[in-house]
Amino acid sequence: MSDALTQIASARAARESGDSYEAALHQRRAIALLRGGETVVLGDAIRQLVEILIEGGLAEDAATPAAEVLALYQAHPDVPPMARADALRCAALQASATGDDETAIVFWAEALTRYAALGMIDQVAEAEARIAALR
Repeated sequence: MSDALTQIASARAARESGDSYEAALHQRRAIALLRGGETVVLGDAIRQLVEILIEGGLAEDAATPAAEVLALYQAHPDVPPMARADALRCAALQASATGDDETAIVFWAEALTRYAALGMIDQVAEAEARIAALR
């Protein structure tokens, strides 16, 4: 796990410096090391990869990991509600970044419902604003 955390830290540093290529490389290494481990930790790493790819202008490449995190969480009923909501947010960002506004609205609406149920005011506001912008 410490090797994976090192890769995640390197990805974060590269992301903060604006180097999406290096960030994605380190994040993919972390994901490989996390496979077979704790579901939420793996899912969080995959979600971060999606965000890195979108930020790097590779939103199309983010489709597979966005779908993977949704499927991963669907297959594990013990995943916390917040992680599920964040996975939907991730899928919404990816869909929006590729111009699939209809799908993005569906994901944002589901994330909104889940965030509202959790009392996450900032996330609810973000989802509402994103939905309004896409309509």
